[in-house]
Amino acid sequence: MPSYVPRNHFLNAIDSKFTIFSLDVARYVEARTLLNVPERQWKLFTVLVYTHIAAAVGLCVSGIICFCFGMVHSSLYTEVSCSNGVNFFIPFINVVSSFAGLVAIRALHLTWPAFVHVVTLLVAFPSLLIVATVTYIEADIWYKQANGTPEPIPAEVTYTNWAKIFADLDVLIAFVVLLNIVIIGGEVMVYLKYWFLKMDRTSF
Repeated sequence: MPSYVPRNHFLNAIDSKFTIFSLDVARYVEARTLLNVPERQWKLFTVLVYTHIAAAVGLCVSGIICFCFGMVHSSLYTEVSCSNGVNFFIPFINVVSSFAGLVAIRALHLTWPAFVHVVTLLVAFPSLLIVATVTYIEADIWYKQANGTPEPIPAEVTYTNWAKIFADLDVLIAFVVLLNIVIIGGEVMVYLKYWFLKMDRTSF
């Protein structure tokens, strides 16, 4: 029908632009590998990748531990520690990014593993900034609650200042988050100098 012709033209135009964009990205990616990284910087990059894996897994595990402790020991408080999921759902993206780095350094002569790694790094970086901000706010809230005693406390309950423990856990998580951010920053700097801005001559 004639009424559908403009829509078809619109969709075809979008499809054409997307195809051109995809081809441009493919040409850009396939002209770059990690073979451009000098030996000294490569050793540093490899250390960063392996450290990132350890830090990412540590962050995810600490978030899960915080949530489990919160579910068990937050009954005397008005909120549950680490219950918003920020401390273990978002860090999972960081874990994926860290293992993408392992694939990238194992297949440094290939083009796409490095691309996947750098994309996941750029996704993980702002996500971890959110985690750091939320965790800092939660730690501040728990430290304020730790100054008082929750009321009423049942007679059969032995009081432990879990608010202080939750706050300390949040501080620990925030430290691990910042460590991950610094590591990602180092990895991105290597990509910026030797991958983004430098083509691989061996690909021609």
